[in-house]
Amino acid sequence: MSRNYIVVFFVMLICGMQGILQAQKTAIFDQPEADYRTALELFNKQKYAAARQLFEQVIEKIENPHSDVRVNATYYRAACAVELFHPDAESLLVAFIDQYPMHAKRGMAFFQMGNLQYRKKKYEESAHWYSKVDLFDLSTDEKAEYYFKLGYSYFMEDSFELAKRNFYEIKDKSSKFYPAASYYYGHISYQEGNYETALMYFNTLKEDENFGPIVPYYISHILYLQGKYDELLAYAPSLLEQKESKRTPEINRLIGEAYFQKGEFDKSLSHLEAYFKENSSKAGRKDYYQLGYAYYVAGDYAKAVPNLQKAAGEQDTLGQNASYHLADAYVKTNQKLYARNAFLAVYKMDFDPSLKQDALFNYAKLSYELSYNPFNEAIIAFQKYINDYPDSPRLGEAYGYLIDL
Repeated sequence: MSRNYIVVFFVMLICGMQGILQAQKTAIFDQPEADYRTALELFNKQKYAAARQLFEQVIEKIENPHSDVRVNATYYRAACAVELFHPDAESLLVAFIDQYPMHAKRGMAFFQMGNLQYRKKKYEESAHWYSKVDLFDLSTDEKAEYYFKLGYSYFMEDSFELAKRNFYEIKDKSSKFYPAASYYYGHISYQEGNYETALMYFNTLKEDENFGPIVPYYISHILYLQGKYDELLAYAPSLLEQKESKRTPEINRLIGEAYFQKGEFDKSLSHLEAYFKENSSKAGRKDYYQLGYAYYVAGDYAKAVPNLQKAAGEQDTLGQNASYHLADAYVKTNQKLYARNAFLAVYKMDFDPSLKQDALFNYAKLSYELSYNPFNEAIIAFQKYINDYPDSPRLGEAYGYLIDL
């Protein structure tokens, strides 16, 4: 073999070995980046445990604290901890935010911190962190999540106007957060008395799996509050067909009150009775008055009395009306002394002048019939009636009682 061939052979051998060494060096140098890419793929596939382990290996292998790969791995390690409910999630996020105040992932770290506090139901803190997020850092799905969770955080802190602003931003009906955002926007509108807006949002949820069973009860109540009794009576009765519903008593109450307001007391009575049968502990004075009055109109005075008693006694319009019908129910059940006292209570209230006037006459008449305080109360009462109501059509009757006395 000639000398030239030998030289060429050794040169090629040396170059080949250098290439191998360089390739090995490149492979070693590129290994953390390859691990990072693999970890990122695992993260995007929601395999957070395996991803976190690889991200930690990347951080250990890259000594340069300013390496973009190392810094990104630091963020994703914290994000994995959040998804995995690891106890060090918060400390890892805080460390990243503090160490890299200008990094592009800092906004996402704020978002993750908001999610972490939201999960803990620390809504004031979650709203604080979410408010720091730059929306340009978020994907379309993440924006919907951001708007809903920030809105819900404000909702739980009773900042309803801020909550509505965020719920309103979720306009994509295909978003998984759209139904919940619509429900809470409608709920706030309902609380504010914006019933048409509330109806608009609730109507979009009729077929929703989660909120569909709930919104009909809101719709029924809104129709009642709007005084749309015919619409309510056309809409609500079908809800009573749902077996074992916790809201059945409330629907019976609304239907009963709708019939009551329309003056159809016989139809009202059965629904009011059904409401009281299951929910009497929550009944108020108005409920007792309506049930008592429905019994009164039906001529069942014995049942009317105890219900009207619970509505009477207060110095207001309801109290005066309840006391008046209670007094007459006492008369019908031959409890004249109780009736006399009830009429006196009606007379002492000034909310309805016609009831006040009639109550004074009946008080005087019952005092006469009961021979009360031998007739002094009756005389005084009839004289007052004549003086206060000189134009009354019952004036002659009042004078007749005075003559007899």
